[in-house]
Amino acid sequence: KTFVMGHAIQGCQCPTLLLAPNKVLVAQLYHELKGLFPHNRVEYFVSYYDYFRPESYNSAADLYLDKLSQVNANIDRMRHSATRSLFERRDTIVVASISCIYGLGMPEEYLEQARLFQVGEDIWLQHLHDTLRALRFRHGSEGSDMMGNLERGTYSLSSGDRVADGNVTLCVALPHEESVLCLQLSPSVKTSALAAEDTQYCILSMELNGIDGNGPDASGGRSEAIEQFVLYPASHHVMPADEKERILAGIQAEMEGVVGKLLGEGERLKAQRLTSRVGRDLEELREKEFCKGVENYSRHFSGRRPGQPPACLLDYFPEGDWLLLVDESHITVSQLRAMHAADRKRKSALVEHGYRLPSALDNRPLTEEEFWGRVPQCVFVSATPGKFEAARVSPEDVVQLVQRPTGILDPRVEVRPRSGQMDDLLAEVYSRISRRERCLVVTLTKRMSEELSTVLNTHGIRADWMHSGVKVAPNPLLSAVLRFHTFQI
Repeated sequence: KTFVMGHAIQGCQCPTLLLAPNKVLVAQLYHELKGLFPHNRVEYFVSYYDYFRPESYNSAADLYLDKLSQVNANIDRMRHSATRSLFERRDTIVVASISCIYGLGMPEEYLEQARLFQVGEDIWLQHLHDTLRALRFRHGSEGSDMMGNLERGTYSLSSGDRVADGNVTLCVALPHEESVLCLQLSPSVKTSALAAEDTQYCILSMELNGIDGNGPDASGGRSEAIEQFVLYPASHHVMPADEKERILAGIQAEMEGVVGKLLGEGERLKAQRLTSRVGRDLEELREKEFCKGVENYSRHFSGRRPGQPPACLLDYFPEGDWLLLVDESHITVSQLRAMHAADRKRKSALVEHGYRLPSALDNRPLTEEEFWGRVPQCVFVSATPGKFEAARVSPEDVVQLVQRPTGILDPRVEVRPRSGQMDDLLAEVYSRISRRERCLVVTLTKRMSEELSTVLNTHGIRADWMHSGVKVAPNPLLSAVLRFHTFQI
């Protein structure tokens, strides 16, 4: 099936989104497509949470639960790699779960914030700090072993030879791959060490360390000299400097309007709750340009009107020029239909009881209509397609796929007499062993499989039994040892 989908991708020659109903299937398809397309950018995009409990309010129990989550840094890296590839390469294939319909930062702002560094360009050190902070990179600790200490989305400046010659090294741990970007900087004009923070520097050289994610880590010895590099934001939610005041003013104005309405209705507790929550968020946004739950203000960040759909992964594809493949569509289509209603119900309770502004309702997944309105062309893949697929596809566009192992004939079935079956079995087993092949013998009962295994062992044959009484974990192990000649039967 994956092979056939691969040919559809090859035939269309455009960026492709392959949608699957769960993370396990996404991972399987991702690895299979990487084998089929070794020179393409095959990317993986799923929810980056190892653990996630959404923010919610239960009115019956008067119980508020704050959002709790644990982000998987590796999956977040792969999500950044996916959006970067969609900007830079047309031969990109993204394998994703249904989480791709949830809000993501605006692609225009994400791309606009990206910074191009080139060898030979001049840059002010303070401006460099400001640029990295605007890209949501965090400042790490200074030291000679910078690369080994840096985490994704952090940067650091060396202090080794700054007093001697004024040169500094900037290292940035990239958000989209297991690499560290290192820039060697030299003062354009010699100044004293006290004035180093105000010096204009020239980029002497650049290199990437730890390029291969399967090889050495960021502190390893592999490196590649480069002449230029585009640095993308460390987060998909960025606040452009020239938009900051507009965003903060919009949030402030909405809060004041809602609080005034609540006070007019005598809902003082809800008004106090909302004032405290939003006021604290505004302080953090003004100081750090980020706050916990910043995605709930995404409508203000993007400047959308109330009710307008949020930007998501689909918006990172070129408009009208990409292919969607929906695997197991009889399941995936139902998921698409259900996501918006469930999210709306949970957030409505938060808004109603003063835990969130009404604009938080626009931090949501796409509706079914919004999703399909963005899709230029689609292939549904299912063994049991439903009414939805049938309604959207004309009969002449339905293709029956009969799957069978390529080049393998159906086995010949022989029925042999019951008498002398053990001698017949031993003869067949010895014949296979002589050709370094293995055998699988099927018995009628569990007990027979165990007894037959014992008999075969007495004949010097390495045999073992496997049935439903074996615990789950050893089953794959037994399959593996058969492949690697540990057992013969």
